[in-house]
Amino acid sequence: MSEQRKYRTFSAQQKLEIVLAGLRGDVSVKELCRQHEIAETLYYSWREKLLEGGRTALAGKKERRDERELKRRVAQLERGWGGRRTSWRSRGNCRGGGSEGARRPLPRACCRRSQAGGGGARRRRQPAGRLPRKY
Repeated sequence: MSEQRKYRTFSAQQKLEIVLAGLRGDVSVKELCRQHEIAETLYYSWREKLLEGGRTALAGKKERRDERELKRRVAQLERGWGGRRTSWRSRGNCRGGGSEGARRPLPRACCRRSQAGGGGARRRRQPAGRLPRKY
């Protein structure tokens, strides 16, 4: 049986100290990450979160108002969809939605029942004036 890997957890204070040490520039980021035994990508993700939090905290009234307006608009649009988030595949599909339709493409005749004649490569030849069969 395989051994379960134990991950270290860092407190917010530890993360802050590591990121600030990197921002001070006393040692290189590579050396700092080696000292604390963390990946450089982890350091950079912590740094981005810190800077983003600072941007949010220092944002003026206009930025906060714009953000509130966007959140309000998203909530309004979600209510229009009945509160459910849907993918583009489940909308407008005459067969219904979900993964079933994603696995098998719709036959062209299914979506274009009103058009007789013409069509794509997969479509069976129909006599003029007749509607395609239902699938």
